[in-house]
Amino acid sequence: MILHTHFKKVETSSQGCHLQDYIKAKYTELVDILGDPEEMRPTSGKISTCWTFESTGGEIVTLYDWKMTDEYMADLMSIVKFRKLEFYNWHVAAKNYSAASQFMWWLNGKLDLLKIKPIFERNCK
Repeated sequence: MILHTHFKKVETSSQGCHLQDYIKAKYTELVDILGDPEEMRPTSGKISTCWTFESTGGEIVTLYDWKMTDEYMADLMSIVKFRKLEFYNWHVAAKNYSAASQFMWWLNGKLDLLKIKPIFERNCK
């Protein structure tokens, strides 16, 4: 059963979260919905783009890329080029699959609204 959980962007540790699933989206769509990604703290370059959220129930969920850019390995694409990809299978991490699936349900709803918004606006003129 999917609960009507909402998520807010937070700046907190995602320690203890691990990969649960993937969600396919364009970087630009995510920015339109979620705002700019977090400023990345010094890491080994494995993550170049990340958003962290907290559910109304207090669950932490992170949406991120993994080892995609030259921040990780010199012969990979730049962050700019990565963010221009048509789509990417973003990693969804949480402490449990229930939190991850609720987040994906929430985000997919927002992605669906983003896709129909231009059609709705065009038909309402």
